Amino acid sequence: MRYIALSEEERITLGELFKNHWNARQRMRAHALLLSERRFKINDIANIYLVDRETVCSWFDHWERLGIVGLQDGPRPGRPQKLGAEEQVRVRQLFEVHARSLKTIVGEVLFKY
Repeated sequence: MRYIALSEEERITLGELFKNHWNARQRMRAHALLLSERRFKINDIANIYLVDRETVCSWFDHWERLGIVGLQDGPRPGRPQKLGAEEQVRVRQLFEVHARSLKTIVGEVLFKY
């Protein structure tokens, strides 16, 4: 049986992360660690979150090796962004002004030249 031992400070931090983090996967991993400390078995945690046992073990490994940083998602592959940094800033500014008119925003971005 493998269980995670947490200090009081880690327990509080993970509890806050579980309640308030914007990323659902990080909330799930934090909760899994809290459950482990309460002596839930790895198989039970895997069943709760509908993941493999190996996935839960990897969460524990990342926690033990990297701490709270180990709960974060790694970079994911994908296509390059279509807008550059300047264009993204411009779109945000336009959205603040024209929040109800996406056609206006698209027109401003596409026909800026």
